[in-house]
Amino acid sequence: MREFFVCFLTMLTLTIHGQDKYNYTNFNKLTEIEGSSYVIATVEHWGKMDGIKNRYLLFIDTKTAQTNQVNFPNEGYFEKIEQVKIDELGINRIIVSAQTIDLDGKKGIDWSDLSK
Repeated sequence: MREFFVCFLTMLTLTIHGQDKYNYTNFNKLTEIEGSSYVIATVEHWGKMDGIKNRYLLFIDTKTAQTNQVNFPNEGYFEKIEQVKIDELGINRIIVSAQTIDLDGKKGIDWSDLSK
């Protein structure tokens, strides 16, 4: 009986430990924003069972190390991040092209939404 109890507790410990293992944080290279002290990174947190937990753009001030987080829906996709800078007009903007709406109504955003 004691051997069964030790085996049971060992299996229970291994099972519980395996549930929260393999959480990943994935980010792309840091992209410098011209004309400012900021860099941008896209960050995704992945879980073993849940898939994507959250997705956001992270703006990092390189002088003060302060960060600003811009959240996006978990189902969406970042397509393109571009900087529009026109010095003569004083324009310096970041444009994010992302798929964030389920256009075909089929329970989530996927690659077939891009064709509509």
